[in-house]
Amino acid sequence: MQRFSKMALFMVVILLLSATTAFAQTSKVDVGSGLELLIDVQGTSVPGKPTVVFDSGSGDDHTVWQTAYVQQQIAQSTLTVSYDRAGLGQSDDDANIAKNGVTKATQLHTLLQNANIPGPYLFVSHSISGVFARTYAALYPSEVAGIIFVDSTHEDVVQEFGEEFIRGDIEYSGEFTWSDWLTTDQQIRQLSAQDALRNTPITVLSANCHGVCDEQNPGSLIDETKWASLQNKIAALSDDVVHTTVDSGHYIQLNKPQAVISAINAIVTRINLQ
Repeated sequence: MQRFSKMALFMVVILLLSATTAFAQTSKVDVGSGLELLIDVQGTSVPGKPTVVFDSGSGDDHTVWQTAYVQQQIAQSTLTVSYDRAGLGQSDDDANIAKNGVTKATQLHTLLQNANIPGPYLFVSHSISGVFARTYAALYPSEVAGIIFVDSTHEDVVQEFGEEFIRGDIEYSGEFTWSDWLTTDQQIRQLSAQDALRNTPITVLSANCHGVCDEQNPGSLIDETKWASLQNKIAALSDDVVHTTVDSGHYIQLNKPQAVISAINAIVTRINLQ
């Protein structure tokens, strides 16, 4: 009996492990000029459901979506993708290629096409990558089924908080220069005139604490009222919007991963691909 109990336990462990790793494939894909980006594909494409594309904040690689098992959980019900932007994680870098929003969106488009990832896509975009998702939607509107903005950056952040606030964050990440941001800022302002997201389902998840956000040392390092006003501007980009404030720090996918998982599941029901 003990022997069979151990065998049963062994089979349960195998099933649990396979549930979090099934259909996973990591590879590097050429996006032009010999530049290869790492892509992590998990799950299977499901008719009527979008492919979920996770994009990280400044300086973060794709594993930020896997630490709290956000990608793995969503991969149980649909096809998912996370990736490393140029110069991050295991992706190549090229100092001669610009790192502005249009370049980032174009490289992601090429990555998805060359990796044969079927659309349309639901982007789950943290921090600065929210700007890249909006850029992608303006450049390739037919490919975007929806966007979840995870405490994403709005271009008016400099006006609200001053140059030092975002410049220090960008340069600390090592991914972008201040010049890259100024170009990205100009691009998104021009592309916003297209109003590409007006009828696109979006969800805005806004954190309410930016700083030391725990019970022992509660307190934000910024004016949360100003940050909330920027989040409202993102929410105003679409007439089909759900805006939720999460009791969390900036990394909602790590602090409150279930909030992100629930938001993804909810927006999928709002997206009509029929």
